[in-house]
Amino acid sequence: MEQLIKKLKKANQLNQLVLNYSLMVDDKNITHGCIFTIPLEDKKLKIFIPSPNYEDLITNTKKLTVKEVVSHSEAMYLT
Repeated sequence: MEQLIKKLKKANQLNQLVLNYSLMVDDKNITHGCIFTIPLEDKKLKIFIPSPNYEDLITNTKKLTVKEVVSHSEAMYLT
């Protein structure tokens, strides 16, 4: 994750707003987490944060930044 943060810092994207995210909900309507999609160069990075840890990020009234997502203690980079 540290390498990813370095790449985002180099591209000056840590303070960008996160606009795309999807909840991971199974067939029994249980939410297992959230996937945040972050554009970087010609790729789209996918960061997963499991339940209930993502809830504070998306329920805040302030704007969510890339830095807040990738710096979260439960954040996982999906390849």
